[in-house]
Amino acid sequence: MLSMASSPNVGGDQSTCIICLSNEGNVTQKGCCCRGDAAAVHVDCLIEMATHTSKTKGTVDEWYNCSICHHGYLGSIKLSLAEAFKEQAQSLPPDAPERIHAVVLLSNAYEAVGKYAEALALDIEAYEVFKGALGVDHKRTMSAAHNLGFSYSRMGRYADALEILVDLLALRIENLGPEHKNTLITQRCLGETYAALGNVAKSTELLHQVWEARGRVSGPEHPDTLRSAVDVARCWHHCGKFDKSAKLLTDTVAVASRVLGPMHHSTLNMQRSLAEAHTVRGQYTEALDLITAVVTGLTTRVGRDHPYTIKAIFSSAETLSRLGRFREAADLEAQTVAWAKKTLGVTHSHTLSYITSHAHTNLELGLLTEAEEALRFTLETLAGSFSADHPDVLAAQSCMGRLLIQQGRFADAENVFRTSHAGLCRQDTAAGMPQSSLATLTIAMRWGQALCLLGRYAEAEELQRATVASLTDVIGPRHPSTLSSTSMLAGTLLDSGDLEGAAENANHAREALAEVLGQSHPNTLAAAQVFGAAVLAKGDSAAAVPFLSAALTGIAEGRGAGHLDALDAASTLGEALCGADQLTEAIELLRDTTTRLSESVDDSHPTALAAKSALGAALLQAGDAEGEMLLRSAHTAQLDWLGAEHAATRKSQKWLQKWTCH
Repeated sequence: MLSMASSPNVGGDQSTCIICLSNEGNVTQKGCCCRGDAAAVHVDCLIEMATHTSKTKGTVDEWYNCSICHHGYLGSIKLSLAEAFKEQAQSLPPDAPERIHAVVLLSNAYEAVGKYAEALALDIEAYEVFKGALGVDHKRTMSAAHNLGFSYSRMGRYADALEILVDLLALRIENLGPEHKNTLITQRCLGETYAALGNVAKSTELLHQVWEARGRVSGPEHPDTLRSAVDVARCWHHCGKFDKSAKLLTDTVAVASRVLGPMHHSTLNMQRSLAEAHTVRGQYTEALDLITAVVTGLTTRVGRDHPYTIKAIFSSAETLSRLGRFREAADLEAQTVAWAKKTLGVTHSHTLSYITSHAHTNLELGLLTEAEEALRFTLETLAGSFSADHPDVLAAQSCMGRLLIQQGRFADAENVFRTSHAGLCRQDTAAGMPQSSLATLTIAMRWGQALCLLGRYAEAEELQRATVASLTDVIGPRHPSTLSSTSMLAGTLLDSGDLEGAAENANHAREALAEVLGQSHPNTLAAAQVFGAAVLAKGDSAAAVPFLSAALTGIAEGRGAGHLDALDAASTLGEALCGADQLTEAIELLRDTTTRLSESVDDSHPTALAAKSALGAALLQAGDAEGEMLLRSAHTAQLDWLGAEHAATRKSQKWLQKWTCH
């Protein structure tokens, strides 16, 4: 007897196989629509019955569908039957109908359990057999071509998919008509392939046509029409039409819940898309509540390792990251990356996207080595498959730019952000967007940050002011991204000497972010740090200390005391303590900070030089001659690395003039 795939014994010890009437061994459910006693079987008995019936009747339906409820088998039962059927048909000629049916069934079964590479190999085999035996315009050949194109796209081989699907769509329009269901299926697949290649305009055009056609042919509440509505909503999302996208998704989920049921896998997938829309609109708590329910539902319906569930887990991780819960996000991302590497392969575009997101979270946690290794692998791999303007390439480059900033390589970071910004602008133009996309605006703020760190304050301020204004128009003044960008602008104003503007913008961002995201969110703490630094720069050290102390405590608790952001906050707090005549506490804090920095970054890193400079000034203020040597050493290095006009260099120069007689 053929071996059976493992399945859970959901029937319990009392379940009896409906075929052999025995309750011994692993009695499981058939995975169709049967319930109760009619659902209990041994998998081997089911295979034996399908073998006998197909030989007696000369049909293959028994391998696909239950003979009682007449619905198709699902999950591991489907896979066990398909593997057995394929093994029995292996000795037949390649073009024998039974062998072709077995290949198609097994491909579908592999797809259902996420074994995409195995499905692709069988789809290639089936297409070549049909094409040779029946010709390219036969309906079975066209079905096989669609399956192959879909498999290529799913495996990240988009150029191969495009070659198959463009020709197939023309054939189906010619032979079946533009609104035949199979034509629309191929057009949808082609539209999604264009989206994966970064051609948002073409993707939107094709998918919108499919949605309209399905509404005319099948009705507005047909499941296929609802799925097409979600496709269009995603296109609108990529075009920056966030409110319009969210409304369509909300309406579609409501209809799907009524028509298909709230726990149907299609409804749950639509809810995942709605949760992602909430995240983009800054509604992080609502998004997390919804996506958590989706993960639970999909785990129950299709299993923890199913691709649908993995996508939902990845969305959950992204939302947790937006909420500042980086360690939880990193754990989920690690699971997603491991699944993708095993199931899709390390070079698949989805795997690389998951790796990029995980690298981004590792950056937030200060794990720079891990992040750099992952990003270099991702960029090298993407370069072999996609153009420099592909969204996945630009996303990885943006993450690399943030890494370079943390490494103190500001000029390299500025070059990366400038290049990425230009690529995103070209994408926006090609998509016909009336304003810059959210991704483009996010990169613009990071570019401005790099310019500021290089001491190019006027350029940074101009770019960031324009970007904050655009974000206000696109996503609203109280969106977390708008408020965080306002905080970044405040930092630029602070370094350029506009202390009033810095304090006003930082305080507005701090108060609003506390309401929207909470007091302990990393972005709120960053705004509090900038505000405290602005108060300090205005000469009120005592008033600055509470803000800077709270920022340091929050950052250290959330990311660790050794994180670069925590050490930067500690250095600024040390300055404030000096100004407030709390020299003992200041020197102790600054010594600890410089020691930690020496263990994590190069001595020439700007944050290390700033802390060394602050320690030198504190020691001089306390009458310790060691301070002058430290301060002069830091100032000289700042002159070399940052230039005389940089804010950090000017600050150390001011301290030298104040605390030394030379």
